[in-house]
Amino acid sequence: MKALEKQIGGTHYSEMQIQPVEYIYANNIDYWRGTAIAYLSRDKLDPLEDVKKAIHTLQLYVELVEKDGAAIRKMYVEATGLDHIPPDIKA
Repeated sequence: MKALEKQIGGTHYSEMQIQPVEYIYANNIDYWRGTAIAYLSRDKLDPLEDVKKAIHTLQLYVELVEKDGAAIRKMYVEATGLDHIPPDIKA
């Protein structure tokens, strides 16, 4: 079974026409925005909680970039291996 055909802990992604991970990958979206997209895409019993999680993820991103953009840039490159660096992350 392929990874996209199974889900651990529910079906809130696997029953979608296009899973968030497919959309995020196809559009080369970074970790922070991708995580927010995934939270906002879920159809769970408490949608407000998922909105709060998405907001929290983006707040973390803003705080970390404002605190130390160079460290975040390095972490981003190491974590993702992507050449695409969002323009708001400065070295």
